[in-house]
Amino acid sequence: MIREDGYILTNGHVVENAREIDVTFPDGRKYAVRDVAADVLIDREYDLAVIHIDVEGLEVPEFGDSENTIIGEWAIAIGNPFGLTIQDPKPTVTVGVISAVGRNFRPTEDGRTYREMIQTDASINPGNSGGPLVNSQGQVVGVNTFIFEQSGVSLGIGFAIPIKVATTVADQLIDCGSPDFWTGMVIKNLNRRMAKALRLVTASGALILTVNEASPSQKAGLTPGDVIVQVNGFTIRSADEVVEASGRAESVRLTI
Repeated sequence: MIREDGYILTNGHVVENAREIDVTFPDGRKYAVRDVAADVLIDREYDLAVIHIDVEGLEVPEFGDSENTIIGEWAIAIGNPFGLTIQDPKPTVTVGVISAVGRNFRPTEDGRTYREMIQTDASINPGNSGGPLVNSQGQVVGVNTFIFEQSGVSLGIGFAIPIKVATTVADQLIDCGSPDFWTGMVIKNLNRRMAKALRLVTASGALILTVNEASPSQKAGLTPGDVIVQVNGFTIRSADEVVEASGRAESVRLTI
């Protein structure tokens, strides 16, 4: 819950493509989202979503300072890893520590970008996504998002979106609606070895690995193997800089 008037923050992948959504509280109260098309706002790039239900006077948790989260401090993950398997609306709580901060990941195949992530060894499983990561003072410092796994087995390493990032995106969703900007491409840092193999004149930039069908990138004529060297006139040295330079811009001019 991020606002008293019924706004709830979660991950985009939790509610994306849903036709019906029910919100159940720990005390058993249950509310249906009346109009999924209008009351579910999603930012695909940040993998965040805001759901609205017609309820007033809800209790909002205290938000912590995710920018000053300390490695080694206690971390508590809250969620429902068993989903509807257990007929009990009360959430599950797991405890660990903050293992690392500021973890960055290259854009995923579906265009999601995870930056400045909080790493924790508090157990995060399917069903925990969108739930809060809380510190020892009961303050929310992150939104549980994904785990590392091999062959479907969790390795005990989970990641949460910092709450400052999440609430900033949530405010923009509430005030401006779901953004239309989405690139539809996956990029990777270019290095000298790859530049030599591709016979490029530069080893600085971001290499396009894949381009989704019917995406803005495909419509713009981008193809795998292209190298981005500038965004809106700014020289690019890495994939991260492409993300930073693009931000939430309405349009992006690339030099390839």
